[in-house]
Amino acid sequence: MLIAPALADTTFGDWTHAVMPAFRHLVARDPLLAPQRIAMLAPQLAARANNRSEWWSLLRWAATISAVLAPDAPAQFMIVCDTLLRVCDEIPVGGYRALHALERLPALQAALGRLLPTQPYRVLRLLDRLGGLLALTPHAIAALQELPCGEAIWCASDRPGWHELLALAPQASADAAGYLYDGWRLGAPLDLPAGVARALAQPQRMAAERDHLAQLPGRATGGEIGGTPRQSGALSRR
Repeated sequence: MLIAPALADTTFGDWTHAVMPAFRHLVARDPLLAPQRIAMLAPQLAARANNRSEWWSLLRWAATISAVLAPDAPAQFMIVCDTLLRVCDEIPVGGYRALHALERLPALQAALGRLLPTQPYRVLRLLDRLGGLLALTPHAIAALQELPCGEAIWCASDRPGWHELLALAPQASADAAGYLYDGWRLGAPLDLPAGVARALAQPQRMAAERDHLAQLPGRATGGEIGGTPRQSGALSRR
């Protein structure tokens, strides 16, 4: 593994300390192929060396996340790592909490590895929130479950409109949950907003108007206008 030309002697120790957790993860995942992958990654990571002291800790964090998200593909590993180094000047708040969340959610690793290069901020926010939830101990969760919540937010699921809204627009579920939570905290009604209810009812109103127009005289067969039978072009020319 020839990386010395890319690193000064004074930075080699910093570089080794930064990349070792990622390399250890690769070895633990696949001991047979890890040496080949590390040999491909080492020169590329060495080329990203920086003399700033905070850079090494950032590289350590970014490389470790990359090893979790893309352990089997060195090219994807470097795409993820370069993206993190580009969008972050330092380890973001909750950065290691995000890393711990990733390690505990193996089913999400491949999907987030594909998504992170195009939506890095969104993925990092998601991981930070997941890390916060996973950090809760069973005792803390039990304490939260015992808190009185008055009129539960879930009562809104029995109110008209909410099921219809999420059936038509499932992508609105997060906004709907936030609206209900805020309303519950403020003691506001948990009914569907009037404007949303009108928008949901509009297709039904339009369908009813269409059916009504179809039953008007001259509309049933399409052969009359204003009550006068429409003559065919051939008869009208006689």
